[in-house]
Amino acid sequence: MTQERTTARVMRAYKALRVTGRVASLMRSQGLKAAAGAVNPALLAVDAALAVLDAGQAYFRFSAERERTRQLEGRLKVARARCAAQAAAEAGKIAASRKRLEQAAKIGQAMTELFRLLKEAAEVLEIQMSPLQRQAEGDPALVSLVRRYEVFMRRYLAVVDQMSFRPDTSEEV
Repeated sequence: MTQERTTARVMRAYKALRVTGRVASLMRSQGLKAAAGAVNPALLAVDAALAVLDAGQAYFRFSAERERTRQLEGRLKVARARCAAQAAAEAGKIAASRKRLEQAAKIGQAMTELFRLLKEAAEVLEIQMSPLQRQAEGDPALVSLVRRYEVFMRRYLAVVDQMSFRPDTSEEV
């Protein structure tokens, strides 16, 4: 592809030189002989050719810079697309994190309520079980009930320790 571009550039430069030659011959034929007598036509043609070559070089530099600009714009477009994709991914992660935090807060509230209810149940059981513990020595049904109460309390305290959660002991009214 670059060889085709180079060939096209050379052809344009050749055409520009032909046009310059035609302009020089037109100047001679149209009565600019007085100016041509004062200035050597060969010098004028060489000057025009040099001007065309200079313009051609400027055009080639412009084309090269335009190609670099096109490549840089392509890279910029890719970088912007990558950044947009990363931003979308990060936004998704943030949304998922927020959702998990909300769920964790709800679970925390539910656990707090559960421990409050368990604490109340333990207090009620303790109140009801204290007179029965004294009478439990002879009655097998009462002994079984007292053992269940003790198992319940051990499990309750184990769960509290396991969750590293100590229920609030202050009375809120």
